[in-house]
Amino acid sequence: MKRFLFLLTLSAAVLCASASNRYVSPTGDDGDGKSWEHAKTTIAGAIWSVGVGDTMFIAEGVYNEAISAQSGCTYMGGYNAETGERDLELYESILDGTGLTSWLLVKYDDPPADPIMIDGLVFQNAKHSTWGAAAVYMRGNMTVQNCHFRNCESGSNAGAIWMEQGNATNPAVVRNCLIEYCVCTGAESGVGGIYNNEGAGIIENCIIRGCKGSIGGIRNNGGIVQNCVLYNNYSTYNGCIYGAGSFFNNTICNNFGDRYAGSRTTGRVTNTVFWGNNTAYQYVNYVDASTGATKNVGDVGSGGITTGLSVNNNDADGPNFRNPTGFVGLPKTEVEIAAIAKADFSLTDASTKLLDQADAASAPTKDIDGVARPKGDGYDIGAYEYDPEAVVIPVTGVSIQPSSIEIVEGKTGTLVAQVEPENANNKRVEWSIDDVTIATIQNGKVTGVKPGTTTAHVKTLDGDYTAAATVIIKEKPPVRYPQLHTWASVGSPTAV
Repeated sequence: MKRFLFLLTLSAAVLCASASNRYVSPTGDDGDGKSWEHAKTTIAGAIWSVGVGDTMFIAEGVYNEAISAQSGCTYMGGYNAETGERDLELYESILDGTGLTSWLLVKYDDPPADPIMIDGLVFQNAKHSTWGAAAVYMRGNMTVQNCHFRNCESGSNAGAIWMEQGNATNPAVVRNCLIEYCVCTGAESGVGGIYNNEGAGIIENCIIRGCKGSIGGIRNNGGIVQNCVLYNNYSTYNGCIYGAGSFFNNTICNNFGDRYAGSRTTGRVTNTVFWGNNTAYQYVNYVDASTGATKNVGDVGSGGITTGLSVNNNDADGPNFRNPTGFVGLPKTEVEIAAIAKADFSLTDASTKLLDQADAASAPTKDIDGVARPKGDGYDIGAYEYDPEAVVIPVTGVSIQPSSIEIVEGKTGTLVAQVEPENANNKRVEWSIDDVTIATIQNGKVTGVKPGTTTAHVKTLDGDYTAAATVIIKEKPPVRYPQLHTWASVGSPTAV
């Protein structure tokens, strides 16, 4: 699975190359901001000290503030103020919106005359009720990359990012970002993740999961969305992806929708896999076939989607992803939240329905992880390119979470196989259950059939490691109806 948060070590001498660069750290002395020792303690305290070509280096910590991005500046997070080391996983630079009710980062009025770069920041707990997004309002000639958005809420357009091209020559770009558990409570046009409002915006190499809106993941009104993975999102109307823009080599899986689930697009969609999406009402996956849609594959779909993928991941005609989630829509338990974090929708050598099947003219030259395409006889469908020459990391064991599960008959629950190590090449597993008259299991999803106790088993395809979990099916509670009466005489009810 894509690792967004990377390690980069820079010496203090390199970071001080420009006298106008500024350093920000909660542990600084709030001095002139020209070194980590004399770092400003807030981003706002340094914002007006940087100009075109300057960089603001932001150390780990929580910054409860909103900032206005300045033309020509670069903002980089993820630093250890003591050593100058950069690791976005270890040293989170967090813009926290608790209590602010405003965008966390915005470029006001017009696109910047000189490019703005936002790199390696965490945006969380933003809440904004009016135009734009909860976390970032960006324009053309801006790039947001290697950032993490979580738990943001908009009452208008987008839970995480609003992209607006304006009169800029260069597009707005969002790349290598993780967006999770963001929500838009706005009207029919609102999106949980990213709203590309106009023009040539580019969204690439992003993962969007656990988000909710009328559109669960991305609204693309005219730009390009490529190499993105969107899974376990929830749309109240327009599907996980929506719009008239272009969508190339994306992976859209296990999303739920009240009306549309995976997609409702009128733009060109190619080389995209739709799997495990489900809806309560109308279309599961819809792609307009008249726009040049080609090489889209799904387990179910209409328009420009070729169906035939098995709903069972490990079937010969299944997608055979490394480690997909086994449930649809938003997580309901801690176990499902953990499963979303560990999910891996990259391909294996058994993904024959997706390997070498893509349209070469539409495929990006690299995949979501930066792997050069193609690696086989042709390009692969979806966000990932299978690399047969990758270093083999074998499986060493497996466990099941939870170790015991109780479900009411007729209802479902989720068991998650935790394969070790986390970066093993082939984390595919097979599920079975001892007594299918009590419960059934598919991709870890357990359905109660009748009251009783049985055992679920999982086996890794690499190494044949096994684990087991107890499955208890409880009796469905009796339906209680209100007491009925007959009328023995007018105005005199008699209980039946």
